[in-house]
Amino acid sequence: MNITNDKSINNRNLVFLIGSLIMLIAGIAIFAIHVLWMAVTAVIISVIIELIFAKVRGYKLTVGVFVTPIILTLILPPTLPLYMVGVGAFFATFFAKSLFGGDGKYIFNPAVAGVLFLIITFPAFLNTMWLNPVTEVVSSATPLGSLASGNLSLSFTELLMGNTAGYVGETFRLG
Repeated sequence: MNITNDKSINNRNLVFLIGSLIMLIAGIAIFAIHVLWMAVTAVIISVIIELIFAKVRGYKLTVGVFVTPIILTLILPPTLPLYMVGVGAFFATFFAKSLFGGDGKYIFNPAVAGVLFLIITFPAFLNTMWLNPVTEVVSSATPLGSLASGNLSLSFTELLMGNTAGYVGETFRLG
């Protein structure tokens, strides 16, 4: 894999990647090993697509190749099946990122586009698959949804440390 020395893009992507990895590690600690497999699946699919586009178009890859799959993993429910993660990573990298020219040239955030595609394609999974890390029960309510209905029974500490249901990257607030 060829990594370019374009400092403006690489430095920004590297800082963003480090911050995202902190959130991913917290997500793995909170929700267990399935989140790691989600990230590995998203990275493998995205890197393969990026390598194909780099070969065809003749450009070099940057560390930005890892940003989209990590962000995608962070904004997915922690119980999502791996094939759905792969579908989201494929859509995000192929349609929302690579077709527009790659790093820094896309018009939509590729990870968000991948999640939106998954929400349209698999609405039942994306709207109801919230794992509570304390009870390990899948529920359909996140803290924000509970607050809207007036049933929020979580303490400030539970919310801060990530002992709540939600997206992989949304639960741990200290990151």
